[in-house]
Amino acid sequence: MPNGSMDSDKYVLFIDDTGNREAKMAIGLVEKQDNGMDCFALGGVLIKGEAIDDVQDKHKSFCLDWGIDYPLHSSRIRGARGKFGWLGSRENRDAFLSELQTFILSLPVIAIACVVDREGYSSRYGNIYHNHLWPMSKTVFSILLERAAKFADRHDRRLEVYFEESGKKEDRRLVLRQVRN
Repeated sequence: MPNGSMDSDKYVLFIDDTGNREAKMAIGLVEKQDNGMDCFALGGVLIKGEAIDDVQDKHKSFCLDWGIDYPLHSSRIRGARGKFGWLGSRENRDAFLSELQTFILSLPVIAIACVVDREGYSSRYGNIYHNHLWPMSKTVFSILLERAAKFADRHDRRLEVYFEESGKKEDRRLVLRQVRN
C-alpha cells in the first residue's frame, strides 16, 4: 500500500474482480454459475494520493472496533463464511453491515467499475469472432483503466494501479510490462 503523505499529484486505483471471466458461458460451452450472476466485473476505488493515509487510518479503526484482523472480503461477508461465520446471526449481521456501510460512505473515495453482461457480450461478438472472443477480463480491464486514466488526467493527476493478488499466472496477465521513468 502506498504512503499518501507526498502523493498530491496522483490518484491511486485499487481494483478487484467478481464473476467468472469466461465469455463462452452464454453460448452454452461452459456451465452458468450457481449464484445466477451471469456477468464479469472489475472495479474498485480511486483515492487521491494525499488521502491514502486517512483511508488506512479509518480502515484500521473500523477493524479494531470489530476485532477483525483479517481482510474485509466481500463474498465472505455476504455469505457469512470463514472468519465471517459470526455474521450468521441476524443481530450481528445487521449491526455489522450498518456500521460497514457508514464506514464505507465516510471514505474519501470514488467508486469506478466496468461490468460486462456475459450473454450480451457473447451474442454481440460470438458470431463475429466465434471461438476467438477476447477474454471478458481483458475487455473490462482495458475499459476500467481507460476510464480511470481519463478521470485522473481531467484532474491533472497521474494514475497508479493496484490489484488484489490472485495467483502468479493471473497476476502476470495483468502486469504486461514494467514502465521505467
